[in-house]
Amino acid sequence: MAQLGIPSIDPTPAEEFLFFDHPGGRSRIMMAMTWKAEHLGQAGVPGGPPGAALPTVR
Repeated sequence: MAQLGIPSIDPTPAEEFLFFDHPGGRSRIMMAMTWKAEHLGQAGVPGGPPGAALPTVR
């Protein structure tokens, strides 16, 4: 994949520190899943309780 210019979704900590300016793909996915699990059930969270309104952008 590196030959095609596609970064690894699961870089080593050293690769992530040296070559990435954002967390690697697997880290980002895990952070998003953790955040959603912690906030599920709150109004405005996609996948939250039925009828819960999403926040409006002003």
